Amino acid sequence: MASWKKSRKKRSRRSTKSKTKASPCPWIYSLPHTERHPVVENREFKGCLPLVLTIITDNGGRSRYFKNEKTINVDCIEEKLRRSQPLKTVDMAFVARNREKTDPEESDLRTVLVELKMGVRNVNNLRRDDFENKVHNSKYILGNRPQILQDYFFVFNDRVRNQAKHRLYRIFNKPPMQLPYKIVSLKELIEFFFRD
Repeated sequence: MASWKKSRKKRSRRSTKSKTKASPCPWIYSLPHTERHPVVENREFKGCLPLVLTIITDNGGRSRYFKNEKTINVDCIEEKLRRSQPLKTVDMAFVARNREKTDPEESDLRTVLVELKMGVRNVNNLRRDDFENKVHNSKYILGNRPQILQDYFFVFNDRVRNQAKHRLYRIFNKPPMQLPYKIVSLKELIEFFFRD
């Protein structure tokens, strides 16, 4: 996981038992910047900006957290391109801003790629292409304005999340911490990008 996920201060033996909060993700979801992403401003892709809750529900997830947040449906954009051989892409993307910048410039923005795998029950069916090709194709479609965050999030349900991490290790023969593909739960995704 990215270095900001669980950077906690070590407590000395003499310190109190109070818990130290995890460092927050430096990026936070931005609705106005997501709505103004260059791709979704293109009339050709009208209808590819659904509610986050809708796309999560369509992919087997549940959440009471989301209300009016919108996201870019990357699969929808790929469908509207009408290629003879459609590309595999991640399910959604959104723009996040630097938490410390309320009026961010483009350099303070990142496009976040998210693949929703909440319906996966057997992680042994996961292949290298499920990670590499989907990210590569999505980056090609969305472009690099705003710059794409170099951590790519794959959301699994809590029952198989740890199994998915072990599968990722077997596929790439590297510890998950060394990979740009981040296996998370929906709750973790919310904590990283949607909570102040």
